[in-house]
Amino acid sequence: MAELFKLQREFSQRIRTPEQYPQDTWVEPRRMKIYQELFYNNIKSFLDNGFPVLSQCLGEGKWSALVRDFIREHHCESPHFIHIAGEFVTYLAESHDGNELPEYATELAHYEWQELEISVRKGEAHIELGTLQLSDSVWLSPLANLLQYTYPVHVISPENQADIQPQQTQILIFRDESDEVQFVVVSPLSMLLLHLIHQSPGIQLSQLIEQVQGYVDSDAIADRALFEQQCIEAVQGFFTQTVIQRIRPQ
Repeated sequence: MAELFKLQREFSQRIRTPEQYPQDTWVEPRRMKIYQELFYNNIKSFLDNGFPVLSQCLGEGKWSALVRDFIREHHCESPHFIHIAGEFVTYLAESHDGNELPEYATELAHYEWQELEISVRKGEAHIELGTLQLSDSVWLSPLANLLQYTYPVHVISPENQADIQPQQTQILIFRDESDEVQFVVVSPLSMLLLHLIHQSPGIQLSQLIEQVQGYVDSDAIADRALFEQQCIEAVQGFFTQTVIQRIRPQ
């Protein structure tokens, strides 16, 4: 068994790092090249589809080199093909001095990966009509994520990437009742509301509003009643979108 494991490891190394075995005679060269190209093309095709904006921003040469570095250097924690995109994001989050990637690259990759992650997450959007009451308990849908970035990742493109500057950006991603993935840029107030609900699932709407007021400078609230109404309307909007769910007291 140990000998078989050794052979498998050597074979995988020759597939992952063909440049280290230019005169490889371990397997007939033509056959080994087929294995190497098949493996690389499968991984690259999956990453091309998962990170279309990042790959276009980098250009084919730098993108292909990055994919090869990922295959050679990163040891995936999961054997499942669907997890490759997440592994790639983990790889980018590590230090890679030789890649010379744009500063926004890791955040852009994470943003693009979230669409796939939410699309395959188990669960269904909980659809419920009506108006929230202050006595209702609310929680964040399991099909929603709150994302915070230091770059406006949602607007980056090959055409404007040279002009992209740091900008604090809050984004809500969720899967709606039609199983479609949606991205919404949210205001700081909405992000705070959603964050507090996420931190305290089942919190009553009335308690939520009290907590929010504790985070906001009282001098900035000119009309407390109006501020409370704005909070209620924001949560109601997310409830209508299935981002927020509720438990109504019996």
